[in-house]
Amino acid sequence: MHYGSWKLLFLSRLLLVSYANDNIMARDYFLYKGVSNVVGFSCGGLESDVKFARTFNEVFVLTSMCNLGSVNGSSIRMLRKLLQNNYRNLGVYVDARCEGHNYTVIYYEATKSFLFDETHKWLILGRKLEDTVSLLNDDSFGVVTDITIAIETNTGFDLYDVYNPCKARGGSLNVTILGYWTEKSGVAIRLKQPKYERRFNLHGMKLRVGVLLPRKFYNLSTEDIALDQDMKAKYGRSQFLYTILLQMADLFNFTIEIVEVDPRKRQDNSAPMFVAFQKKTVDISASPIVMKAERLRSGDIIGPVWPMRSCFLFRTISSANMKTKQFLRPLNIKVWYVVLGTIIVSSSILVILIRQEGIHSVLEGYNICIFLTIGAISQQGSVFVPVHYASRIAFIHIMLFGVLILNYYSASIVSDRLKNMGVKMNDSLISLADSQLKVAAEPTPYVRSFLQTPEKEIRYFNAKRWDKLPESKRYLPLAEGLNRVAKGGLAYHTSIEFAYPYIERHFHPRMICELTEVHLFRAILALWGRHRSPFTPLFRIGLIKMYDVGIRRRQLKFWSARKPFCPKNMLIAEPLSIYEAIPVFMFVGIAAVLSLVICIIENLVYWLWPRMVEYTSKYRMYDYSYHWLVLGSNLNSSVPLLNDSAYSMTTDFTLAIMNGSGYDLYDVYNHCKYRGGTLNLTRLGWWRRGEGLTITLTQPLVERRANMHGMTLKISGVFYRKKEEIFNLFYNILSYALSKLSSESNYFRKKRWDPLPESKRYLPLEEGMKQVSEGILAYHTDPNTAYPYIEKMFDPSKICALTEIHLFKQSVMGILSKMFNTGLRDRQIKYWSSRKPQCTLDTLSTRSISIYETAPALILLIFGVLVGSMICLIENIIYYRFTIREEMLRPLSNDDTEATASTSKHNLSE
Repeated sequence: MHYGSWKLLFLSRLLLVSYANDNIMARDYFLYKGVSNVVGFSCGGLESDVKFARTFNEVFVLTSMCNLGSVNGSSIRMLRKLLQNNYRNLGVYVDARCEGHNYTVIYYEATKSFLFDETHKWLILGRKLEDTVSLLNDDSFGVVTDITIAIETNTGFDLYDVYNPCKARGGSLNVTILGYWTEKSGVAIRLKQPKYERRFNLHGMKLRVGVLLPRKFYNLSTEDIALDQDMKAKYGRSQFLYTILLQMADLFNFTIEIVEVDPRKRQDNSAPMFVAFQKKTVDISASPIVMKAERLRSGDIIGPVWPMRSCFLFRTISSANMKTKQFLRPLNIKVWYVVLGTIIVSSSILVILIRQEGIHSVLEGYNICIFLTIGAISQQGSVFVPVHYASRIAFIHIMLFGVLILNYYSASIVSDRLKNMGVKMNDSLISLADSQLKVAAEPTPYVRSFLQTPEKEIRYFNAKRWDKLPESKRYLPLAEGLNRVAKGGLAYHTSIEFAYPYIERHFHPRMICELTEVHLFRAILALWGRHRSPFTPLFRIGLIKMYDVGIRRRQLKFWSARKPFCPKNMLIAEPLSIYEAIPVFMFVGIAAVLSLVICIIENLVYWLWPRMVEYTSKYRMYDYSYHWLVLGSNLNSSVPLLNDSAYSMTTDFTLAIMNGSGYDLYDVYNHCKYRGGTLNLTRLGWWRRGEGLTITLTQPLVERRANMHGMTLKISGVFYRKKEEIFNLFYNILSYALSKLSSESNYFRKKRWDPLPESKRYLPLEEGMKQVSEGILAYHTDPNTAYPYIEKMFDPSKICALTEIHLFKQSVMGILSKMFNTGLRDRQIKYWSSRKPQCTLDTLSTRSISIYETAPALILLIFGVLVGSMICLIENIIYYRFTIREEMLRPLSNDDTEATASTSKHNLSE
């Protein structure tokens, strides 16, 4: 009895030590795996479970224990709750050394709920390796499975790594020695390779790859179609992805079994592939599919592979639009104002100078000067040839000014005609909806789904254009739609993968250069795999390697459609179309109508005017032979009706104005209107009914009109003047250079920013960018904020003229190295950052001539006007001095003549 009690005590003590070693081993293993929660299944009592939990609580690991005796079919719900990990690593401890317990329930539930994944770290304790392995259910095992079997030894435990790539595809269970555990050394791992690196070899396993083929080619196999370059335009996406999968097959040592999937069985092209995923007839898709959230329950996204662009294509035909400003655009509006002001100023100066040419009539002088200036600037000659130097110099400088302006104008017109490329529309559905273009689309399934997205531009496009189209006119075949695009007037929606090859074969180079794209959406097609497929993590690693080594980029360039090439230096002078010539015909028509209206008015005025005035002026009926008496009711209204162009000093013209019961009589004459004479009205007398005629102006006609009031008469004379050179014209070109200072920011702050008042330093984005487009402001903002506004609101010419000066150097924020290696960081930056507005790099770009470029012509004109004015002043001084000297000599010669005549007469009388 005493010996038996000691034996029982020894066995219980040994059992407690064994349980203590099990707990420490499990704790060390799960700490090595980095788990924060552990669920344990054991056959021990309450005391052993408490000790197990206490062992893990010492290292701050939460533990839940479940007795294997209570695990049965009715406790499945409780089992599921215990094994939920909420996206954290969960350790699962199973003691398989208990006899008489059924482990099938745990393994079956784990297989059904896909709990043999990367987030569940399994540790199974057993006595014999073969018995413990035979209890496992490896139906849902995969490459990521993390199961370790611990077998008891004399010194501790031997650890074995267990996995199966895919049992459904012929995979076998692999058991590899992972390491060991002893009380002194703890967990010792011998298998140092990373998990995916040691499991990447699939040993020729056959994987099923699905391919969407809308047509069946009876003379070609599916593999031949997938590698045929002649079918790149139609199956380029699938061929690209199939080539990537071939690279992965070489990398992971598996074989490909192609499974054809007919997309015509369902409305959506990609739906049959997901049906094949659910039936497990396909492991991975060789046809890239659009990424949508509602499909994540049917398949797993391995990674984005194919950038898809769907857009409206149309031609921007320059000659198909009426250009109302094409004849004004070569010169800036300020230059036109300066040209108009130059015409006015030049005409006014010529009026002063032309008086020396013998034309003293102000109206006639202005008529001649205006037509002379317009003719000189237009290079159409002159209606009058000046004689004096001042007038000639002014006329020559006006001609030179006209030559320079005309050269600028004609050069801009010619370059615009050679390029003749219209301003392309912004990449905006709002601009397309507001245009006059007809719209249609290729009948593809994804168009309907993407037109239902709630984006602002798409909703506006649907409400403005698409919903108003009848169903029969919305869709056109690819060939018919692109042929109508070539003719112009239609915006056709299709994928660039199908459109670019057709355009490259059938469009002329000029049509290609005139193509404009307005994108409906930009999507990234992804590589999809079966939902919860054991190969999904392995394929993700393989795709990352394809990105890193550049295979994906190289294959994308090879299989994607090449954008049709537009030669940048293409110069084609098209004939002037009727739309471009409409402004010319409108200008001529308006001028003709205006001239006709003025002609009719003039004829009416002249027909209603008394013909006697016309005949009298024409046949000079205002001399001694004619005595005129004209009756009028009012002096102020009657005088303007007189035509005094033929009046003279001998004119006998009496104007009788009614005054009560009689008339007031006025004597009317003009010495000579062409020599600056004015109309003279003098009170002649009156006539009353009782008194009769009374004449108060009794002086003789010639005597009272003898005073000509300093009228200038033309006197012919010839004199000799030596020709001398007066001035020489030189051009001095002033150049300067600005060098940057070392402290740029401090200089800018002190020079420009600090002097600004606080109210003028900051502007809203819209107001600031509006002033930038006008060219009057340098506005500081974030490019991600400004670029979308510029791309939608700025013309291409303004985009090309933009200049950026950075206030501070760009900095790159730090991020994980894997984000760099996998390209995720670059992809997200491209997606979330604003795209810089593109500038069309045309060899010849037409723009308006600015005021600064015409400054030399204006300086030359002003210089000529100043020189002409100085010469005019000198000529007048010389002329008046010469005239005064002749007048002083003339009386002296007359006195001598009279003295000689009187002497001769005296001699004759004697």
